[in-house]
Amino acid sequence: PGGSSPQALAFAWLAETEASFYSPMSARQRYALATLYYATSGANWTRRDGWLNPTNECSWYGVSCEVDPVSEVSLNNNDLVGSLPVDISLLVELATLELAGNRIGGTLQSEIVSLEALAFLEMSNNELTGRLPEELADSGIVQLELGGNQLSGELPVGISRMNLSILNLRRNSLGGQLPRNWSAMTSMTYCFVNNNMFTGELPEFL
Repeated sequence: PGGSSPQALAFAWLAETEASFYSPMSARQRYALATLYYATSGANWTRRDGWLNPTNECSWYGVSCEVDPVSEVSLNNNDLVGSLPVDISLLVELATLELAGNRIGGTLQSEIVSLEALAFLEMSNNELTGRLPEELADSGIVQLELGGNQLSGELPVGISRMNLSILNLRRNSLGGQLPRNWSAMTSMTYCFVNNNMFTGELPEFL
């Protein structure tokens, strides 16, 4: 990657620290988080306590860990501007990603929704564009909140296979036929798909 790309900047930052100082897992996590920082104008975030400091990454603002692996990144309403780097997928134990109320654009990448541990994805009120990745249908996400973006196209084939409890896709530009087998989604408690261009009907249990 180019010398000024988020990946190059993150690698250069990581290289400034003696490699033996961090475990391989910690080094990988610090690199992934640093790419997020550089890709979303981290220097201008509302809060960035601890970020890119020598302190343990689990103490950085908005980052939570389950013992050592990063399990949650929560930076809602924090002035993130840019796009979500695919390198976030290096956080292999990430269960919660909350980035609502920012100005994150670009597409939602398949590598991120395919994270095995990811259960809660909250990116409402951003500037996401494009189609939802087909891999979403086979993900372990149970709470998917993407309302208030600029998403388009049809829903992924097989989305009714998801074990969703909350689905929020309102205020996008999504279209096409709503799944006819919504009734298979028996764990669903909240479903918001208004202000799109869908056809079809929602199930009675919603």
